[in-house]
Amino acid sequence: KVSVDDAISSVERRVALLYALLSMSRAHENAGEGRLVKGMKQYLQEHFREKVTLDDLSREFGYTKQYLMRLFRRESGKSPIAYLNEIKLLRSTAELANEEKSIAEVAESCGFDDYNYYSRAFRRLYGMSPREYRKSMIFMQ
Repeated sequence: KVSVDDAISSVERRVALLYALLSMSRAHENAGEGRLVKGMKQYLQEHFREKVTLDDLSREFGYTKQYLMRLFRRESGKSPIAYLNEIKLLRSTAELANEEKSIAEVAESCGFDDYNYYSRAFRRLYGMSPREYRKSMIFMQ
């Protein structure tokens, strides 16, 4: 005959076991999501000169655009496309040191089709135009 105390103890153990399994499952899922975002960042860094879209990421990683966008934003605080643009802009700062290239050529070589968009995005991120940035680099040399 099972006492009430034994039955309660058995239920408590089961609940504790289920809670532990659920926690482990969530930790495993989060680790997988972390690897997925790392993979997307790596992909974007390798393909920054190309026109990468959310459709491309969806095909590459096998998840919906919405899921990838939500996951990337949750882990990085920005969209994959915003991250890609920051990579392009950062790479362009190094290329602006080469005075033999025009600023439009730098923009194009870093994956920007539209010079005006590049200039606005650069100003938004760095607080100065690409031309001002180039002049400041020359002055510092």
